[in-house]
Parts: sequence; C-alpha cells; structure tokens
Amino acid sequence: MTHTKDGHRYQVTELPPETAIVVHPDVAGQPASRTAEGALEEAVGLTSAINLDVRHAWVTPVRKVRPATLLGAGAVEDLKTHCDADEIDVVIIDTQLSPAQQRNLEREIGAKVIDRTGLILEIFGARARTSEGR
Repeated sequence: MTHTKDGHRYQVTELPPETAIVVHPDVAGQPASRTAEGALEEAVGLTSAINLDVRHAWVTPVRKVRPATLLGAGAVEDLKTHCDADEIDVVIIDTQLSPAQQRNLEREIGAKVIDRTGLILEIFGARARTSEGR
C-alpha cells in the first residue's frame, strides 16, 4: 500500500497477524460462574480483538495444578506439538499465571505466553488513543 505525506511517497507493508492458540484450563475444584466452553469462547473473542489469528482453541482439564507450569506434562507437550507444527507465535492461557509459570511455559513450548490479565492489558494498549494511555 502506498501513502503520501508531506509530498513524499512511502510504502506501507502490512504484516500478517500473529498466529495464536487459546487454552482455557478447567481446574478441578474451582467454582465456575460459567461453563468452560463459554469461557473459552470469550477468550477467543478477546484474542481476536487484538488481531491475533486463532489457529486452535481448546479446554484442557487440570486435575492438579503444577506449580511450575499450571498445566500437566501432557498438556504442555500438546501445546509444544501444535506450536511447532503450525508455527504459532503466541499462546493465550485463559487464567492468571505467575511470572515463573509464564516463563517456564515459554521455555518449554517455544512461543510467547500471555495469561488472561496480560491479554486484557494488550487490548487496552491496542485501543489506547494517547501515548499516556498506551
């Protein structure tokens, strides 16, 4: 796309949106105000709001929270497999993660990991109109 500003022409190249996976952990024993599928659908909508191309989305049962990653080894391996196969850029985990859990997941799956709080902050940042708001 070519634009003109102050008499100068410049080319603007739009990059394709980053690819994403959205995972809603269904933690056993946690009270739920909505269904896991409803929560996943909402998370996918929020992810799309910041122009991420959602390639996969699923609910994963979590019987026992793992302090290092929140998710069990099988779920982490599934994420890694999908990230590698589909060249996924970002994984959204639809719950709050500790900084250590986020860092450990990023190391294990090889993609950027954003928790629910981070996703909401990304939306606000993307929609902010002033530099102060961003």
